[in-house]
Order: sequence, then C-alpha cells, then structure tokens
Amino acid sequence: DTTPGPTMTMINVGSDVRLDKTETVQRPRLVEHLARAAMESRVVLVRASRATGKTSTLQLLRDHLKQQQALVYTLTMLDVEHEEKQSSFNSLFETAYGVRWRTLFGEQQQPSFLLLDEGQMSYEGMPDFWNALKSRMQTERASTSVIIFAAYGDRGTEGLAQLATPLNIPCSFGADTLFFSR
Repeated sequence: DTTPGPTMTMINVGSDVRLDKTETVQRPRLVEHLARAAMESRVVLVRASRATGKTSTLQLLRDHLKQQQALVYTLTMLDVEHEEKQSSFNSLFETAYGVRWRTLFGEQQQPSFLLLDEGQMSYEGMPDFWNALKSRMQTERASTSVIIFAAYGDRGTEGLAQLATPLNIPCSFGADTLFFSR
C-alpha cells in the first residue's frame, strides 16, 4: 500500500482484516457482488450504521480487486479535518496518490476502483467530489468505479445528523447486504 499523505489516511491491511487467518470469513459472494455492481453502475453506495462491518468489507473487497489485477485507491475521510475539506477532494487525493482524481475517469487499460471509507464525512464541504461523481455516473467511457462506504446518522460539524448523500446514487446497499452473507 501507499504511504499516507499528510491529509488523508490510507487503510493499512497489516493490522486489519487478515486474509491468511483461518478464522477470517472472506465473504467471496459479497465482494464479487459489490465489484460486479460497481463495474455495471460505476458508482455504488454501501450505507449502514456504525459497527456493521463496512470497513472490514471494504478491506476484503480491496484485496479481492487487487487479486483480480485491478488498480485500487483506498481512502478514508475519518481523519480529514473540516478546514482540509474546504480545499478540494482533488488536491487531497493528489497529495495522497500523486495524481489528480478526475484523471481516473479517463479511459484506462485496467479496471480501477476508488474505495472511500467514512464517506459520510464528505457530504458537506466537498462539492468537487460530488460534482465529479455526478459526471462519472453520466458517462460510459470511464473505467474507474467508485464505491462509497458510509454510516448514516453521523454527527456533522454543526452537530446535526447527516442523513442524505448530496447525490442520488441508484445502486445502493444497506446493512441487510452486509449481514449474514458470505
């Protein structure tokens, strides 16, 4: 994995879900289902309450996609401060990965994925992310799929619950998808 940039945290699998442990349930049907949905719909939202397995599922999905030779960008919004959101998602992504995130929407040789954890933290103050996502949903050419893992009912900067995404994402999954599936 890539070394974290100063403003975004990369998820490190080293201390997270370990696929080499026999007790780790790898959930191949779930991760294949999410990967297929992302490739077909281009943008997918996985939304459930806290502690339902979203981050663990993201990690399993990331590893599955890498095994399939896909290019995977994994970011979490958890540590992004309010002031940093006021810059732009593009500059935060560029700091973390050395490329502008909108360039991922051009045609690429291999499938690529942006897996965004704690996506509810981007609902306010990141219009460039949501505008680019809207554009992404309307084009057939791009090979990058975006999967957003978000909690609902999260407390925003004003203490108000952030219940809705800034954009309607037709391909959405809830806690029922995460629970009791392999």
